[in-house]
Amino acid sequence: MPVRRFYENTFAQILNDAIFALKKKQAKSIDNEAVELQYHSGQIKFVADYILNRLPAGEMTIIDHPNQSD
Repeated sequence: MPVRRFYENTFAQILNDAIFALKKKQAKSIDNEAVELQYHSGQIKFVADYILNRLPAGEMTIIDHPNQSD
């Protein structure tokens, strides 16, 4: 399997997991957290944080070293 295809599949899976976790959290949340997760900005923040915390091992090095040129 080409590397590009692997990362496309990996990102699709991580995004799917993030959306599932968001829907689950929305169902269980109460008070201010529930209200925040109903707005687009709260949803985007949740999904972005979820994805950043679950990146494949090779992807995290790019974020850790932004000044490094390829």
